[in-house]
Amino acid sequence: CEEMAASGAADLWSNANRADAAHPYLVRKALEPFGIRQSGNALLVPMVDAGFRLWNVQRIRPDGFKLFLREGRTAGLFWPHGVHMLDGRPSDGPLVIGEGFATMAAVHHATGHGVVAAMSARNLETVARAMRKLFPCRTLIVAADDDCHLSENVGLQAAQRAAESIGALLATPLPLGPETRSADSGTDFADIAPAEVAARIAQAGRAGHA
Repeated sequence: CEEMAASGAADLWSNANRADAAHPYLVRKALEPFGIRQSGNALLVPMVDAGFRLWNVQRIRPDGFKLFLREGRTAGLFWPHGVHMLDGRPSDGPLVIGEGFATMAAVHHATGHGVVAAMSARNLETVARAMRKLFPCRTLIVAADDDCHLSENVGLQAAQRAAESIGALLATPLPLGPETRSADSGTDFADIAPAEVAARIAQAGRAGHA
């Protein structure tokens, strides 16, 4: 079933068009269509394994509803952008790992760093470990989703575990002091201004060199 889904993903991807920068989801998130395509009204986010083979695509509807291909593989897959240069060498600077496409596209937009989206909190540590194997000497930063509105902060806990498992740095979209917290909603790097994204990622990098 996973192989069939992979074949379907390849067909969908190869027949897709360039993503429309005016797609409602991209406009709402203030994102450029980095490394994605479009089929009908759905954005297509490619999901690859550590060998960069396409196995699945995430479809994002104009209202933001997201779907993977039925019976398609998701474990260990990720969306990469700017990870390598055109000649195949690793891109300069740190590699930033996080959960969703929008979150990591926002990080790339703000910093220019290579990024990887694990597509879910539970997949984050698996993908982080794969990145450490691919880039044993590279500075890796895990960009957390801050699910402070939930009884259990799933995003932050998953990011902390992933960072600890590979000796990576941790970046959060908001300072972790209680005085800045809001229980109304969670926050990720797509929710804050690009200058603040760049500052938070840079702060994590400086902490790693302190």
